[in-house]
Amino acid sequence: MSAAVLALLALPAVRAQEPFLSLDDPAVPLTTAEARDHVGEERTVCGVVESAAWIQEAKGKPTFLNLDAPWPTPVFTVVIWEAARARFPTPPEARYPQTRVCVQGLIREREGVPQIVLEDPARIGIVVEPPPEPATRSPQ
Repeated sequence: MSAAVLALLALPAVRAQEPFLSLDDPAVPLTTAEARDHVGEERTVCGVVESAAWIQEAKGKPTFLNLDAPWPTPVFTVVIWEAARARFPTPPEARYPQTRVCVQGLIREREGVPQIVLEDPARIGIVVEPPPEPATRSPQ
């Protein structure tokens, strides 16, 4: 064996005692429940859009995407004001329901619910789950 291989074999096995990334690392996406502890931070938050609505009669004509629980008790809300709606190729309330999304922005809180005001469609993305593994057949 080469000296390099012998040197690698001599290294002790390393086991991670703690995760390498922490929730304090802005690169780590947060769940909607974790977002509550990060108000005031620019972060990525991921969850399932459980309800969505464009409230045309309200001031500013907001669109609400409620994540991980439907209105009136969302865990997290994405707010898209009317001025930003024109930037979306498909109305957000039609595009995102029942999809898992990640949204980036400044986490704020309104009426006890954490939220991100979204102005750029490039800051929201649909999480595409990998296809399931094909079923393997046991030999007969």
